[in-house]
Amino acid sequence: MTWLIVGLIFFFGAHLQKRLMPSLRPRLVDRLGENALKGIIALISAVGLALIILGFRHEGSIPLYDLGASGLFLNNLAMMLAVASLVLGHSKSRLRKYVRHPMLLSIIFWSLGHLLANGDSKSVILFLSFGLWSFLEIKLINSSVPHPQSFTNGSLKGDISFLIIATLAYFIISVVHLYLGVNPFY
Repeated sequence: MTWLIVGLIFFFGAHLQKRLMPSLRPRLVDRLGENALKGIIALISAVGLALIILGFRHEGSIPLYDLGASGLFLNNLAMMLAVASLVLGHSKSRLRKYVRHPMLLSIIFWSLGHLLANGDSKSVILFLSFGLWSFLEIKLINSSVPHPQSFTNGSLKGDISFLIIATLAYFIISVVHLYLGVNPFY
C-alpha cells in the first residue's frame, strides 16, 4: 500500500498547501509566478492521483469487515446524496443557499458510502482519508471565512434542472461501474 499512501500524501499536500502554509504561497508566487505555481500544484495533484490509482489497483489488501447487502444499500443512498451534492454545487437551484460546501459534502457522502460497501484495508485508507480531508477543508474554510454571502440566484427552473442532471449523473455513474465490472447494486 506504499504507492497508495504516497499518492495520498502528494494529492492532499497539493490541495492543503494554501491553507496550511499561507505564508509560503506569496513567496512562491513572487519567485515562480501565479501560473507556474498553479501548474506545479496541478502536476503534483496529478502525480498523486496516478499513484493513488496505481496503488489501489495493484497492491494487496486485507479484509477488515463486510456489511453485505446492507452496506451496498446504504452505499447507494450515500451515493445519491453525493451525486446530488456535487450537482448542487454547479446548479442554479434554490436549494444551493442551504448548503455552504456542496462539493466537499459530496466527497464526504462518497467516502462514507464506499466505506460502507468496501471493508478492506486499502479501501478504508483511501475513502477514510478523502472523507477526513473534506471535513478538514470545510473546517479550514469556515474558520477563514466565517460569514460568507449565500447563494441567492436560485429558481424553479434551476431546481428542475438540478433534479434531472443529478438523476442522469447517478444513472451514468452506475452504468460506468457496471462497465468496469463493479456492480454497485448487489
